[in-house]
Amino acid sequence: MDHFPTGFEGIVEYTYGQKFKGNNSDQYSIVVLKDGVPINTISWYYEHQLTLINNDIEAGMELIKEWTDKEI
Repeated sequence: MDHFPTGFEGIVEYTYGQKFKGNNSDQYSIVVLKDGVPINTISWYYEHQLTLINNDIEAGMELIKEWTDKEI
């Protein structure tokens, strides 16, 4: 999966299973951040490819909402 971007900050938006009503919970869609602002989404990263840098769920939910509102 060397074609996937690396070295960026992002937020897990949902798992594959959450999006497609399955039980696959080890692949993630990521909202990509640039300078703390959501700019893109990329799917399907595996958990072992991600590093937790902040577990502030409320702040993450706000950024996801900002991204979702931007898409509309």
